[in-house]
Amino acid sequence: MDREEYLTAVAQAAKWAEEYYDNDEPSVTDFEYDMLMQKIKKAEKEHPEWVVELSPTQHVGGSAGKSTFEKVEHAVPMLSIQDVFSEEEVEEFIGQYPNETFSVEKKIDGLSLSVTYRGGVYIRGETRGDGRVGEDITENARHIIGIPKKLKLKGSGGMGLLEVRCEVYMPVSEFERVNQEQAAASKKLFANPRNAAAGILRTKDVAVVKAAKLHAFAFNIQRYEPLPDAGDNIFETTSHLETLRIIHELGFDIVDAYAAKGKEVFQCIQKIGDSRDGLAYWVDGAVVKIDDLQLRERLGNTVKFPRWCVAFKYPPEERDTIVKEIKVQAGRTGVLTPVAVFEPLQLCGTTVTRATLHNQGFIDSMCIDVGSTIRVIKSGEIIPKVIKAVKPAPKPYKIGKCPVCGATAVMLTDENGEETGVAGCPNEACPAKFSKYVEFFCSRDVMDIGGMGPAVIDKLIDIGAVEEIQDLYYLDRHSDQIKALDGFGDKKLRSMLENIEKSKANDIDRVIKAFGIQGVGRVTGKALAERYPDMEAISKLEESELMAIDGIGDITAHDIYTFFHSEDGLARYHALADAGVNMKSLIYGKNAGDGKLSGLTFVITGTLPSMGREEAKALIETNGGKCAGSVSKKTNYLLAGEAAGSKLTKAHDLGIPVITEQELMEMIK
Repeated sequence: MDREEYLTAVAQAAKWAEEYYDNDEPSVTDFEYDMLMQKIKKAEKEHPEWVVELSPTQHVGGSAGKSTFEKVEHAVPMLSIQDVFSEEEVEEFIGQYPNETFSVEKKIDGLSLSVTYRGGVYIRGETRGDGRVGEDITENARHIIGIPKKLKLKGSGGMGLLEVRCEVYMPVSEFERVNQEQAAASKKLFANPRNAAAGILRTKDVAVVKAAKLHAFAFNIQRYEPLPDAGDNIFETTSHLETLRIIHELGFDIVDAYAAKGKEVFQCIQKIGDSRDGLAYWVDGAVVKIDDLQLRERLGNTVKFPRWCVAFKYPPEERDTIVKEIKVQAGRTGVLTPVAVFEPLQLCGTTVTRATLHNQGFIDSMCIDVGSTIRVIKSGEIIPKVIKAVKPAPKPYKIGKCPVCGATAVMLTDENGEETGVAGCPNEACPAKFSKYVEFFCSRDVMDIGGMGPAVIDKLIDIGAVEEIQDLYYLDRHSDQIKALDGFGDKKLRSMLENIEKSKANDIDRVIKAFGIQGVGRVTGKALAERYPDMEAISKLEESELMAIDGIGDITAHDIYTFFHSEDGLARYHALADAGVNMKSLIYGKNAGDGKLSGLTFVITGTLPSMGREEAKALIETNGGKCAGSVSKKTNYLLAGEAAGSKLTKAHDLGIPVITEQELMEMIK
């Protein structure tokens, strides 16, 4: 790596960490993230002068910045564990302590939580957050199986303050059940059990937490403060393994742990690895800890890790299988995605029968067809990946036509006319495109029409109630047909029609996004709504006028201009207007004036210390500033929080000033 590559890798790792820890929506596998981390560590070891604060080696992953729960500072930091990936690294660690006993424990793939008791009674639950500040989820944590509400104290003696660290997980069977319910309700599926557990534990609806049947294993005592003048201390031991036995007697489910010395450590790691397929929960590694608590105390911690333990991460599971069928799926934009259907595999405790082949280019590069033997991995993700054609086909499979409308597939090209390797459906009237477009139109960040999931939309299309997007606003004409559909009735129909009617009053930033113009979202829509009184004025803008607006480049300007000067675009605009959808700006001219940030354009990235992005955006706009979605030469300031990502790198490259939340507050005083 050179320095630029290092900074790019750091920004990418920060983005992936935010997706995993804060959003519970990982876009890559654990293995891909771990490998990137290894590259960053190697670069920083060779060039310590390169190290930047954003680097994931400098802090614990995650934050509590986006949480709606009350933030709480941990009495004892909840640090991460140093990951290692080879027996040599484990040997290097245990070799430093040749006479010590180690505790070798299953590394549960879950969400870290600490629970506190006073007098044997549960009083608080805290998520890890960034390791020093977490979320107070006391009420939700009461409903986790394996965490007692009251400790099983022996005799009549009292008990002081006890804090125990646990790993919350969702059994695979519960994960599959929850995702089936999500699918039936036309809701987004959870990526894997860990993210399902994290997402549900952070909900404000306690009933949802109870129904999810989350479990937890205790694996460490964070602190114990005996009662003053107590006759004895039940934790008067120097053995970590002994403390696990004691807290198990107090009522906790505890992690499986094995005592080992020297080479026995590797036997235990192997034993845990061999047992993974038969477990009801996901295990992605084995933690090796020094058992002696006094030695742990002397060794202490780094800023991120304890020095007395390491976590050996198992390599991703790989299995070979034979492709039985290749199915093609059509998306909203017309992209045709091939999917391999193969003989059932057991990976990470779940049965896998299909995996995406991404696009025609991917198939061509590996020469995959029906009958090919492929290698599939799955590392901490529910979506498996094809990594190799073990036995390639004589000729690769070719995507011939759209599976929905039957149109002959075409190869899509980029702006330079070069083929991208992606096949597409050329038929603009393709029902698959339309179904996905209606789903997009109704989604929360667009027209926000509740109750319009994919299953409902498909039913409305099937009965002919929605053939054009504006037909949504005339569904009352089909009331009898809709009420006769499975799952419908007067109440559901009335609610749906009310949501549709309410959407007519949306501001035009949502409507502009709803047109479905490539690359045009609400940030662009809002920039237009602030400067022009209505859609009619916007429809008459030239490309040069559009490009003069902060945040709109030449490609976006061309796409907007083309939409409003095409027969289909104008027809969609006028049809929605005729249906009663608002086409007048509700914010026109409101941000004009001499605010302290007037004339300045900001981009917001990362997790801010005390406010969300929407709150920061509102603060900037209230003071006359503008907010754009991406960093460009027109950007005046980048407002950056933790895990700032690639926008921070681009700001540095362009010389854009980077400010903190505190510096923003100083600017508007």
